[in-house]
Amino acid sequence: MLEPCLGGGGKKHGEINYTLEADIHYKIVDKSDPIVQGMSDMTISEEAFFSMTWGQICP
Repeated sequence: MLEPCLGGGGKKHGEINYTLEADIHYKIVDKSDPIVQGMSDMTISEEAFFSMTWGQICP
């Protein structure tokens, strides 16, 4: 059995780590999966984050 973990990410104070308008491309890899059936690859214009600091806590 897997132990429960808490994870998350954030930015470091004073760093700029985002782009307000970025084209983000999504490719549907397993088109047979029921969750994505009927969907096609897409591109959306969205705020994009990078250089995230990640943390994880596991008991």
